Amino acid sequence: MVVPALAVLSGPVGSRIGTGRTAALGCLLFAVGPAWWAVAPDTAPHCASGVLPGMMITGIGVGFALPTPVGAAAEALPPTRFATGSAVTTMARRTGSVLGVALVVTLLGAPDGPAEALGAFRHGWWAAAATAVLAAATALALHRRGTAART
Repeated sequence: MVVPALAVLSGPVGSRIGTGRTAALGCLLFAVGPAWWAVAPDTAPHCASGVLPGMMITGIGVGFALPTPVGAAAEALPPTRFATGSAVTTMARRTGSVLGVALVVTLLGAPDGPAEALGAFRHGWWAAAATAVLAAATALALHRRGTAART
Protein backbone atom coordinates (compact mmCIF):
# COMPACT_ATOMS: atom_id res chain seq x y z
CA MET A 1 0.00 0.00 0.00
CA VAL A 2 3.00 2.27 0.44
CA VAL A 3 4.28 1.83 -3.13
CA PRO A 4 1.50 3.62 -5.07
CA ALA A 5 1.59 6.66 -2.79
CA LEU A 6 5.34 7.00 -3.04
CA ALA A 7 5.37 6.32 -6.77
CA VAL A 8 3.42 9.57 -7.16
CA LEU A 9 5.97 11.41 -5.00
CA SER A 10 9.01 9.95 -6.77
CA GLY A 11 8.49 12.21 -9.83
CA PRO A 12 8.90 15.50 -7.97
CA VAL A 13 11.76 14.05 -5.91
CA GLY A 14 13.44 12.91 -9.14
CA SER A 15 13.02 16.38 -10.61
CA ARG A 16 14.60 17.89 -7.53
CA ILE A 17 17.57 15.62 -6.82
CA GLY A 18 17.88 13.75 -10.12
CA THR A 19 16.63 10.49 -11.53
CA GLY A 20 19.71 8.47 -10.64
CA ARG A 21 19.85 9.69 -7.06
CA THR A 22 16.14 9.05 -6.55
CA ALA A 23 16.43 5.51 -7.90
CA ALA A 24 19.59 4.91 -5.86
CA LEU A 25 17.85 6.13 -2.70
CA GLY A 26 14.97 3.76 -3.44
CA CYS A 27 17.33 0.84 -4.01
CA LEU A 28 19.18 1.53 -0.76
CA LEU A 29 15.92 1.76 1.17
CA PHE A 30 14.80 -1.45 -0.49
CA ALA A 31 18.06 -3.11 0.64
CA VAL A 32 17.21 -2.32 4.27
CA GLY A 33 14.06 -4.49 4.08
CA PRO A 34 15.79 -7.78 3.19
CA ALA A 35 18.60 -6.93 5.62
CA TRP A 36 15.93 -6.53 8.32
CA TRP A 37 14.46 -9.91 7.44
CA ALA A 38 17.91 -11.49 7.53
CA VAL A 39 18.45 -10.25 11.09
CA ALA A 40 15.06 -9.87 12.81
CA PRO A 41 12.94 -13.01 12.31
CA ASP A 42 13.42 -16.29 14.11
CA THR A 43 11.60 -19.61 13.83
CA ALA A 44 8.61 -18.32 15.84
CA PRO A 45 6.28 -16.06 13.83
CA HIS A 46 6.24 -12.40 14.87
CA CYS A 47 4.58 -10.48 12.06
CA ALA A 48 4.47 -7.04 13.70
CA SER A 49 8.10 -7.02 14.78
CA GLY A 50 9.76 -9.50 12.43
CA VAL A 51 8.10 -8.96 9.05
CA LEU A 52 6.14 -5.69 8.97
CA PRO A 53 9.06 -3.25 9.47
CA GLY A 54 10.93 -4.81 6.55
CA MET A 55 7.77 -4.71 4.42
CA MET A 56 7.26 -1.00 5.11
CA ILE A 57 10.87 -0.07 4.36
CA THR A 58 10.90 -2.25 1.24
CA GLY A 59 7.65 -0.65 0.06
CA ILE A 60 9.12 2.82 0.48
CA GLY A 61 12.20 1.74 -1.48
CA VAL A 62 10.17 0.24 -4.32
CA GLY A 63 8.03 3.38 -4.45
CA PHE A 64 11.13 5.40 -5.27
CA ALA A 65 13.19 2.82 -7.16
CA LEU A 66 10.74 1.32 -9.64
CA PRO A 67 8.87 4.22 -11.28
CA THR A 68 11.91 6.48 -11.54
CA PRO A 69 14.02 4.52 -14.06
CA VAL A 70 10.91 3.41 -15.96
CA GLY A 71 9.87 7.05 -16.30
CA ALA A 72 13.38 8.08 -17.32
CA ALA A 73 13.50 5.37 -19.97
CA ALA A 74 10.12 6.43 -21.37
CA GLU A 75 11.07 10.10 -21.32
CA ALA A 76 14.25 9.44 -23.27
CA LEU A 77 12.32 7.85 -26.16
CA PRO A 78 11.01 9.68 -29.19
CA PRO A 79 7.20 9.44 -29.44
CA THR A 80 7.41 7.04 -32.38
CA ARG A 81 9.38 4.54 -30.29
CA PHE A 82 7.44 4.79 -27.04
CA ALA A 83 5.50 1.51 -27.41
CA THR A 84 8.57 -0.52 -28.35
CA GLY A 85 10.72 1.13 -25.71
CA SER A 86 8.13 0.54 -23.00
CA ALA A 87 7.92 -3.12 -24.01
CA VAL A 88 11.71 -3.51 -23.86
CA THR A 89 11.84 -1.82 -20.45
CA THR A 90 9.09 -4.07 -19.11
CA MET A 91 10.76 -7.16 -20.57
CA ALA A 92 14.07 -6.25 -18.93
CA ARG A 93 12.36 -5.73 -15.56
CA ARG A 94 10.59 -9.06 -15.77
CA THR A 95 13.74 -10.88 -16.88
CA GLY A 96 15.50 -9.45 -13.83
CA SER A 97 12.65 -10.66 -11.63
CA VAL A 98 12.89 -14.17 -13.03
CA LEU A 99 16.65 -14.26 -12.53
CA GLY A 100 16.22 -12.96 -8.97
CA VAL A 101 13.68 -15.66 -8.12
CA ALA A 102 15.96 -18.31 -9.64
CA LEU A 103 18.86 -17.06 -7.51
CA VAL A 104 16.79 -17.11 -4.32
CA VAL A 105 15.47 -20.62 -5.05
CA THR A 106 19.05 -21.78 -5.63
CA LEU A 107 20.20 -20.20 -2.36
CA LEU A 108 17.30 -21.72 -0.43
CA GLY A 109 17.99 -25.24 -1.64
CA ALA A 110 16.12 -27.92 0.29
CA PRO A 111 16.55 -27.13 3.99
CA ASP A 112 15.73 -29.83 6.51
CA GLY A 113 13.87 -28.34 9.46
CA PRO A 114 12.98 -24.86 10.70
CA ALA A 115 16.48 -23.83 11.79
CA GLU A 116 18.00 -24.77 8.43
CA ALA A 117 15.14 -23.07 6.59
CA LEU A 118 15.73 -19.88 8.57
CA GLY A 119 19.43 -20.01 7.72
CA ALA A 120 18.67 -20.56 4.04
CA PHE A 121 16.23 -17.65 3.99
CA ARG A 122 18.79 -15.43 5.69
CA HIS A 123 21.24 -16.21 2.88
CA GLY A 124 18.55 -15.31 0.36
CA TRP A 125 17.71 -12.05 2.11
CA TRP A 126 21.36 -11.04 2.30
CA ALA A 127 21.72 -11.78 -1.43
CA ALA A 128 18.66 -9.60 -2.14
CA ALA A 129 20.08 -6.77 -0.02
CA ALA A 130 23.48 -6.99 -1.76
CA THR A 131 21.80 -6.97 -5.17
CA ALA A 132 19.81 -3.87 -4.20
CA VAL A 133 23.01 -2.09 -3.14
CA LEU A 134 24.56 -2.95 -6.53
CA ALA A 135 21.40 -1.64 -8.20
CA ALA A 136 21.79 1.61 -6.24
CA ALA A 137 25.32 2.03 -7.56
CA THR A 138 24.09 1.34 -11.09
CA ALA A 139 21.18 3.77 -10.70
CA LEU A 140 23.57 6.64 -10.08
CA ALA A 141 24.48 6.39 -13.77
CA LEU A 142 20.94 7.44 -14.76
CA HIS A 143 20.55 10.95 -16.09
CA ARG A 144 17.24 12.45 -17.12
CA ARG A 145 17.40 14.34 -20.37
CA GLY A 146 15.29 17.45 -20.44
CA THR A 147 13.11 18.48 -23.33
CA ALA A 148 15.64 21.10 -24.37
CA ALA A 149 18.29 18.41 -24.80
CA ARG A 150 16.03 16.37 -27.09
CA THR A 151 15.02 19.24 -29.40
